Amino acid sequence: MKKILIVLLYCFPLIGKADLNPSFLSLELTADKSAFSIDETLQWKIRFVNEGDQSRGVLLPGSQNKGNRLIYFSYFTVKNNIYMEVARESAELNMDTTRIGYHDFKYILAKQSLAIPIFMNDTINYPVNNAAHHKIPDLPIGEYKVLAWYAPFSVKNGALFFNRIDPFGHIDETHYNVNRFNVYEDGLMSNYMDIEITTNPTPAVAFEYTEFCPVNCKLCEAIDDNNWSKVNAIIDDQTYYTNAIDRNFIDSNWTQPHRNVAFLYHGPDAILASMPSSTSRRIIFQNKDGYHYYDLTWQLGIVYAGRSRFYLIKRLFAPMRIDIPTENHDFQQLVRFERFD
Repeated sequence: MKKILIVLLYCFPLIGKADLNPSFLSLELTADKSAFSIDETLQWKIRFVNEGDQSRGVLLPGSQNKGNRLIYFSYFTVKNNIYMEVARESAELNMDTTRIGYHDFKYILAKQSLAIPIFMNDTINYPVNNAAHHKIPDLPIGEYKVLAWYAPFSVKNGALFFNRIDPFGHIDETHYNVNRFNVYEDGLMSNYMDIEITTNPTPAVAFEYTEFCPVNCKLCEAIDDNNWSKVNAIIDDQTYYTNAIDRNFIDSNWTQPHRNVAFLYHGPDAILASMPSSTSRRIIFQNKDGYHYYDLTWQLGIVYAGRSRFYLIKRLFAPMRIDIPTENHDFQQLVRFERFD
């Protein structure tokens, strides 16, 4: 009895230490459909949830194309409530490295969340896009559970963005930062998601048409036709403005759910204050030919070079006040619409 009491007293400090270092970050893994064939192209979603009372940042896969995976998956069978891991994705990426890849970093507001897409069995984009660099393992027909691993300490510089918790719940106090999430050095696990590999997959959930995306949606029709110049023109027309009044009436229709938009990423957390500046977003379209990744960049603000030179000459030869604006803060134009592959 005394030995048991001594063991319990010894454990209390470890338990207390672990309780003092909650992560405040959780992962939610979801899918549009749970039953599918082994080679079917699927879209899953991972949601990062900030359970804390302040904003904190997370590292995201972005366009990373070499090194260890930031996110990978494990597959389990369950019998008599015993979980047996039957497959796990390779921890290392094997992608085309022609382009330079990089991680993204995003802040999540307190009690808010941020989602990223995962595309399974997208063989076309598998070598070139991180979100599609995943395959369903060659498993027998049957029911399984799958979970996502988030392993920021396995990637280069991952330790710069999180407080590392060792297996006993200890944090290195010399590098502790209250503005970072606490994450165990082995990584963070999502929920277990039920899936079924079958020869008779369930159909995808039909898209419900809305006022933003009716049956004859011009944006989706252009995507159906692979008419990317028209898609460019539609988004440019809805986001372009040249004065403060027009700025209040830009159209956000393209940012609403559309049947042919698989995913629209968030923009940057901040932009440069100097003009002209820029902002960008990545978008993934879908049609009968598969998924299409595009990068969009908008110019924010404009400096009129000709007016600036005229103003300088006017000041030199006729020093008087003139009301000719040389710059415009209320200006936005889509200047880059480029396929990313």
